[in-house]
Amino acid sequence: MAVVDARYRFLLVDIGRPGSESDGGILSRSEIGLSLEKGTLGFPPSKSLPGTSKDMPFVIVGDEAFPLKTYLMKPYPRVDINKDQNDEGRREALKKRVFNYRLSRARRVSENAIGILSNRWRIF
Repeated sequence: MAVVDARYRFLLVDIGRPGSESDGGILSRSEIGLSLEKGTLGFPPSKSLPGTSKDMPFVIVGDEAFPLKTYLMKPYPRVDINKDQNDEGRREALKKRVFNYRLSRARRVSENAIGILSNRWRIF
């Protein structure tokens, strides 16, 4: 498990866990997860996004395997998005699909960083 920044730099890693253990389980028992829960990891303070005045917290991006936390963004469950709905429900579902797509694009950075590392050192 790794925390990677937008420049493909590894900021935090947790290694040596069995492949059969879930990502959410690894996070909850790792030093990274314990520090996140205690609020001692050292995230930068909230900051406004370009073009806005509202402060937004720094977060980690995860996939469906992770629990939703204040410090961890994950996609909306697919089952919630694909239900038959009225017009308002379809608009909300579209917003959720767009959110999930954009979140997956952000998550791709960490997947690419691991791929670059694997290719460089011929691991996995």
